[in-house]
Amino acid sequence: MGSIYLGTPPQKIRALFDTGSANTWVFSEAAKEKLPPAELKSKKFLAYNGALSTTAGKPKTLSKVHITFGSGSLDGIFTKDTCTLGDPTNPANRVRVPKFNFGMVEH
Repeated sequence: MGSIYLGTPPQKIRALFDTGSANTWVFSEAAKEKLPPAELKSKKFLAYNGALSTTAGKPKTLSKVHITFGSGSLDGIFTKDTCTLGDPTNPANRVRVPKFNFGMVEH
């Protein structure tokens, strides 16, 4: 587990670094809004919101996907934004990838 930052200004996202996966998936604000109110009150969710980013790409509506895993499934859509690893406030201690392609979990 670790943190990545998406967008400008950077939005902190907790990430599970799965080197066996071909795509990066992040929890989106749309998925967060679908959670039961009791769950939202009891836990902290960090979700990506492209509307808050000045560098967000337009989600690719033709890239909507449904993926089934052994432990569940997800519905999502692909988009692009700046991805930062490390300290987003310190250029000497970060790696920034502009136009990083990733999937936003919508459900």
